[in-house]
Amino acid sequence: MPAAQRQAHGDRPRQPAAEDAAPLLALEGIGLSFGGVVALADVDLSVRPGEIRAIIGPNGAGKSSLINVISGV
Repeated sequence: MPAAQRQAHGDRPRQPAAEDAAPLLALEGIGLSFGGVVALADVDLSVRPGEIRAIIGPNGAGKSSLINVISGV
């Protein structure tokens, strides 16, 4: 997409991921259960400046639970 169109659509050019930079978000060994149902088990996740991550999975995989842990809900 040409720069003029990026500006018109409000998009910003992406910066390359900073592989040596400290993570903006770091989770290690995260677990969460509801009664006897395990929603998250030993989850590790790090996100560095410029990285884009996707959380995908089937219903009941723990995607919303992970986002709730990250956001403090």
